[in-house]
Amino acid sequence: DSLVSDESDSRSAPTYERVPSRIDSPDGPASHATVTPDPAGFLRVRVVGRLTPAFAGRIRRAVAEAHPGRDRLVDLRAADLGAWDAAAIRAFHADTAGERPHAPPSRVAALVSRDLDYGISRMFEGLAPVRLPVTYRTFRDEQEAVAWLTAPPAADEDAGE
Repeated sequence: DSLVSDESDSRSAPTYERVPSRIDSPDGPASHATVTPDPAGFLRVRVVGRLTPAFAGRIRRAVAEAHPGRDRLVDLRAADLGAWDAAAIRAFHADTAGERPHAPPSRVAALVSRDLDYGISRMFEGLAPVRLPVTYRTFRDEQEAVAWLTAPPAADEDAGE
């Protein structure tokens, strides 16, 4: 769980400090997330079961506290996103902005397989305020998501757009 190296560049070699390997939902362990470092330098977060806004917030806080600014591949292929609508997404983004006003920039690749989840994830991406230091993208293909996470950030991503 602990891998330490130079912290000077958030996109350089992995620098994991006490990243939790499992995060249980507030509703019980049937819904959970596993967090593992990828050798390419980003975190893999796999969500299983119902992903409520409260559970997503728990995951975000645990990962951000353990390693701020680390890019993430969030695998939602085994998750139930039925609790999300536009109001829940806006509230989640507002909470994120309030908790992380000076967080280093990062990228989050959401990996989905179902059409409904793709639509919800794209809505999540589209409703993200510019002031967040996070760039979201939605993918159906894991190789494309990994390629985006491991590529140098585009100029518009430096501002979290």
